[in-house]
Amino acid sequence: MKRIFYLLFAMLCACGSKSTESPRPLDETVNLLIENIADSALTFEEYQPVFEEILDSIEDVVLNHPDAELRFFARQLPADMLREICISEPEYKWDSIMNIYDKRQRDILYTWYVQQLVDSTDSTPFIILSYAAPYDTNGNDTRVSFTFSENFNSEVEPVMIIVLPIATENPLVLFSEWDEKGKEYSSDSYVLANNNIQVFADSSSTHILMSGKNFLRDMLEYQQMNVCYVRDDAPDYKTIENDIYKQYVTAIPIDLYKFQEQYSAAHKWMEDYR
Repeated sequence: MKRIFYLLFAMLCACGSKSTESPRPLDETVNLLIENIADSALTFEEYQPVFEEILDSIEDVVLNHPDAELRFFARQLPADMLREICISEPEYKWDSIMNIYDKRQRDILYTWYVQQLVDSTDSTPFIILSYAAPYDTNGNDTRVSFTFSENFNSEVEPVMIIVLPIATENPLVLFSEWDEKGKEYSSDSYVLANNNIQVFADSSSTHILMSGKNFLRDMLEYQQMNVCYVRDDAPDYKTIENDIYKQYVTAIPIDLYKFQEQYSAAHKWMEDYR
């Protein structure tokens, strides 16, 4: 717990307080939360407002702070904090605490950083939405970065650049949604073989380039985007059983509801600007 809250303290204090309406300085709020969690005589309900005050500051970081490192770290903090809070509470309360903050935690985790800019050469507005995924589908730490750009000029195609933390030759991007019965529906695969992505790999990373209106349509229509790649420690797929080979595939799931909300607002800004 000390490591989590030390990092929380360092990050939030570097960012400053979110609002002058805060009842106390941010460093005092963080210290108070640490003390309250450690105090076995206090229940979560008694220090819940302190926790929510810090969530407000974290949300402000992922929405507005220009430092990508801070935004990446902030996306992980609600889950880490809730885990420490639950450990300090009786087990019968864990589910109720997590349920209260499930939506808030997911909102922070999947929020993109939006930039609304104007080209200095022709005064054309354009937008950039940035995101970095901190977890794979198994909950393991990772860092997969996404940068989406769209220009109001219809002759310029929307572009997405995805950066993977390893070198890999055949990554896959797939969009999925589920009906009320849980049946999954997926988009066409975005892979080299389908000529709908470009892949550039060096010794330590892989860049995936997606362009055109098809991938943007899928981002706006489907519930989730998955980026999959085979880890460099995988054996030759020709010499091993398929089920075992799947264990070497890393999948990064990104819920898209926040992108869809934020893109809609940013695109309207471009239209209104013109």
